[in-house]
Amino acid sequence: MPVAQLELLTGETLEIIYLRKLPALGDLIYLHSVRTGRATETVEKLYQAMAPIYAGHLAQSVTPGFDAIVSPPSERADADVYRNALIGKTTALDLTERFSRK
Repeated sequence: MPVAQLELLTGETLEIIYLRKLPALGDLIYLHSVRTGRATETVEKLYQAMAPIYAGHLAQSVTPGFDAIVSPPSERADADVYRNALIGKTTALDLTERFSRK
């Protein structure tokens, strides 16, 4: 999994781990198609079947020792499988509920 370093204005550094270059990453196009209003039932079913596998890949790529998990605010539950996989692996705080779209 790719890792990016992001430096905040405060001088603190965040490490961001994200999904990319998986063998069938095209399945994640479902998430983009939902945002653009072009999701089909077939693509959704394929994504739902593969999401737990992708979440497992992400959880395996993360080493324990991080402080917090944050998932962007959404009316949809698409990210829950990823967040839950990470929560199950660590004692990091889940700060998702502290963020809003306001």
